Amino acid sequence: MRLPYFRLVKGILKNKIGVQAPLTLAYEATAACNLRCRFCSFWKRQRGDELELSEVRDAIAQAVSEGASFFAATGGEPLLREDIPQILKFARKRMLTLLVTNGVLLAERIDEIAPFLDFLTVSLDTLNPSKYKYLRGCDCLEDVLEGISAYEERRKKYPHLKFNINTVLMRETLPEVPYLLNFALKKRIGITFEPVVPLTSDASCENPPEWGSPEDFNNALKEILRFKARHPATVWNTDYYLKWILERKNFICRSETLIRMDACGNIIAPCYDHPSYDVVGNIREKRLSEILHSKKARELHESAHKCPRKDCYLMCYVEPSLVISSFSLAFRGLASMFMKLRA
Repeated sequence: MRLPYFRLVKGILKNKIGVQAPLTLAYEATAACNLRCRFCSFWKRQRGDELELSEVRDAIAQAVSEGASFFAATGGEPLLREDIPQILKFARKRMLTLLVTNGVLLAERIDEIAPFLDFLTVSLDTLNPSKYKYLRGCDCLEDVLEGISAYEERRKKYPHLKFNINTVLMRETLPEVPYLLNFALKKRIGITFEPVVPLTSDASCENPPEWGSPEDFNNALKEILRFKARHPATVWNTDYYLKWILERKNFICRSETLIRMDACGNIIAPCYDHPSYDVVGNIREKRLSEILHSKKARELHESAHKCPRKDCYLMCYVEPSLVISSFSLAFRGLASMFMKLRA
């Protein structure tokens, strides 16, 4: 058991007693992206003066000093960054590491990154090439599947690496759920699901049109829950997370548990999907500790505790928020994490 796991448990306990402690540094390795997803606006952003390797390393070290135990490399598409292996190597000496990729370049780069990852997530919403092209703006499903196969071929070479696909639940992908569940089971990899966060819907709507009909959406969630009951090692979502969405429950969003840093070193609070999100500082100008404990950051994270959105169930915020809210959920969440490690 690596030391960061114990730091993660310590961080959860500190938050439960009211001591603010970040758990994760979510770093957008680059704003560049090689897809044009219909449900995402990140690829439309202009690239700025992105952090150099030495600056990223310094940010990681500062995040560890603040208590963070988890490093998540996202994007854009992180595999478009040439020095991503060096970033991951530095991070894994201090934290648990995760990389989230669309998978297009995975077959090409897997041997560069796998030694330095604890978790690797590939976005996959359908096994239908035409639907994939429609949703992702690129005819490259075969490249993604080739990347997954590249992991399968190297499973024994990298036994420490936990691999899963992540599916965005929306109107177009609800019919894909049974096929993706069986695909993950056959490949002996994990799978997670999370609802799309609408770009333009009324945030107070409990059933945004992007989710499809409430009946179809709920049936998909029930199917996932039934599958998880039979194959708990395949579906990595916790059962309480899935049931929370099914019942459209509100939750206190503990956005302060996640440090969100963009490719240029801006720290975002509370999250991109909050109506009042803002940049609270830049690590090139201030120390991370000063930014995190600033009045502006504190007020924005407090506003997230009463977030008006009823259509946002992002795992990176919901799962830790629920764990912190309840001792029973904390126990179940930690048990789920340890089960993944043994899988």
